Amino acid sequence: MTNIPNRPFTIEFIDPLFAVAIHLGLSHGLLNEAWFHEWRLPTGNEWFSLASFNLGMLTLVLAWIAYHSSIRKRPVKAFGRFSIDVTLVILYALVLVKYANLKAVLLLLALIYFLYVLWDILKSKEYSSEYSRADPWIKRYRREFITFGWFVVIVILWWLYSRGHVGNVTALVLVYIATIAHRINKQVPIWGALGRAASKVFVKGTDDGETINQ
Repeated sequence: MTNIPNRPFTIEFIDPLFAVAIHLGLSHGLLNEAWFHEWRLPTGNEWFSLASFNLGMLTLVLAWIAYHSSIRKRPVKAFGRFSIDVTLVILYALVLVKYANLKAVLLLLALIYFLYVLWDILKSKEYSSEYSRADPWIKRYRREFITFGWFVVIVILWWLYSRGHVGNVTALVLVYIATIAHRINKQVPIWGALGRAASKVFVKGTDDGETINQ
């Protein structure tokens, strides 16, 4: 397939879909809440539903930012990634509509992260010659491994919640953390930094202990 960056159905097509997803989430979800119609502050479980809706919005906004950042560096070359983009926006809309059902939200997020994994795999195939120049192998596919790792985290969260091992608030807080940490981790090698910091702490502690013993 010819290079897609010059075609009008990349950013020009996807961006309006994000707007449609937000519209559906508001019109078929949040704006139907009783507290909105009564023009009052949410109470009780309404706060939880609002926080769940905001999770969907956060997921969508971070995805929109990441999408633009990614295609500026490596534009879509084949229909595979483009079709996943369209499917993802549909799933974002479903998250915004089903926000009151956290179990459904977590399942949808698991599907979204699975598509992130496929998207990264297809990107690596589109730019295989560029990827092959990166060394070592683990560094070459660092972002792909990160995506897969956070997919596993979301699946575990969904499983724990669906089996009743974690409560509503705990599950929502954890998925908020995972959503933000995933995007940070894509830009910053968190695990490597934590490993180096831990190594310094333990090595320093050992050195100090040896000094004291001496």
